[in-house]
Amino acid sequence: MPLIPFVNQSGKFHKNFISIKSRGRLFVSKGIRKKLGGGKNEEIKIYLAYDPVRRCIGIMPAEHAKMENGVPFTLDKDGNCHIIGFIKQFGLPHDKLYRYILIGEEEGWLLFKRI
Repeated sequence: MPLIPFVNQSGKFHKNFISIKSRGRLFVSKGIRKKLGGGKNEEIKIYLAYDPVRRCIGIMPAEHAKMENGVPFTLDKDGNCHIIGFIKQFGLPHDKLYRYILIGEEEGWLLFKRI
């Protein structure tokens, strides 16, 4: 039987994602950090939102958000931040690694859906 080659296209698919890790940490991929305006080895301030109907997470750079009393999350230079309060408020699973892919943009928010 002849071999059937596999063409790995996961690099293209997985450039724009976020992950929620088991200890309540958010990881934002390099591709998304660029979309948020972050440079190399630089912290980024962001706001998070959740749509319970579509079950999507929204991320917006703090400088574009109009939040009066909100305190932004700070992504470290590697794209990580602690978001356990957000996870618990919206009942998001975090018992293992969960990946969310970019599905679009709405009113300045980047929207992510769990795969």
